[in-house]
Amino acid sequence: RRLADLNPRLAAAADAAIDPRSGEAPYDDGATPSGGLDSGTPNLRTRPDGDVELDGELVVDFVVPPCETCNRGPLKPAVVFFGDGVPAATAEEARAMSDGCDGVLIVGSSVSTFSAFRLVRDAHMRGVPVAVLTCGWTRVDEMASVKVEKLAGEVLPRVVERLRREELWGF
Repeated sequence: RRLADLNPRLAAAADAAIDPRSGEAPYDDGATPSGGLDSGTPNLRTRPDGDVELDGELVVDFVVPPCETCNRGPLKPAVVFFGDGVPAATAEEARAMSDGCDGVLIVGSSVSTFSAFRLVRDAHMRGVPVAVLTCGWTRVDEMASVKVEKLAGEVLPRVVERLRREELWGF
């Protein structure tokens, strides 16, 4: 479902953080002295990491819709939020994949949760190379064979372009 369907005021605030010229979040344009971005919308601040902070008055009326499948809990994306537990089947599948991998690539994460850290640590202890693509510190910096401190959204399209070129042209 679209954000506008859930709360039109939040959708308008989120749209205000998008650069109308490019249709993208203006990562480095319009930086304010606080380090955020000036969206031109009162009560909205966009932090350098891309998170948007809203004053309470924008969300006081927001009601989290119920899950359309079970109708027992709130509608949530298929992710595990910080502090929530990873479902046992998901954890086991991740462990099995980590046990069988020949390399670990971390993209856009600080690997702060222990469940994620443990997967990387265990692979590293088996001698598997670890590569990190993210801005800032990660919990696995000491384990990384290579670390690129850039925005994933800037780097990954170039990697895909290069791989396609190599696949098509051999160089």
